[in-house]
Amino acid sequence: MSKHVGSYALLAGVMMMSVTASAQQIPVSKDYGVSQRPMTPTPAPTPMPAPTPTPTTPPSTATRPMPMDTARIVEVDAGDLELYRNATDANIVAFILAGDSLEIQMSQLALTRSSNPSVREFAQMMIDQHSRNSQNFFAMQEDEDIGISPMMNDPIGAQDRSYLNALRNMSGAAFDRAYIRAQVAHHDAAAAALQQMADQARDDDLEEDIEEQLLPVVRQHLARSRQIANQLGVNVSQYQMTPMAP
Repeated sequence: MSKHVGSYALLAGVMMMSVTASAQQIPVSKDYGVSQRPMTPTPAPTPMPAPTPTPTTPPSTATRPMPMDTARIVEVDAGDLELYRNATDANIVAFILAGDSLEIQMSQLALTRSSNPSVREFAQMMIDQHSRNSQNFFAMQEDEDIGISPMMNDPIGAQDRSYLNALRNMSGAAFDRAYIRAQVAHHDAAAAALQQMADQARDDDLEEDIEEQLLPVVRQHLARSRQIANQLGVNVSQYQMTPMAP
């Protein structure tokens, strides 16, 4: 029995010495227990350079307005004026009010698209005078109980609508030229048609208002639009249904 006790004591002593030696070799962290061997930090990846943005080329329509010859412009000739000889008084009033509306729309567009002083001045005059004319003729037809009845075939109205649609796709100097061309075309044909309508009008007040109020203004607009066309180098020689105002 004493022999075994001595052996156990010797073994226990050897184990204590081994533990003590191990404790001296492995440092202990006070926060996390046994510390680990420090690791070599991994270098941060080198950031890739930002890609250089490629300039975007705008569509051709952003810098090149639609050519007038691709816009399917409907233009009036002298033969079309015969269609207005059979207009009723209600047709005449409808023609006048529709023409005013289209002129105002084209001219409002001109104020937003054009930087030409002459074009802008003309456009503002169109808005002011055609708005006033619409008010006068609308009130007159109500007082006279004439009514409003659009013509079944109105080539001047079709011409003005085609110009308006073309102008919506144009800008800059090309817009100015097209707008003034439209003004000459409209006022030339409208003056000739209105003269025929006045001769056919059955209501005396309607005839008087056309001849004494509307026609003189339309002819002034025609003369002024021809002057601006000449300044812009726009050939409007084909629009000669109505002579220049004296």
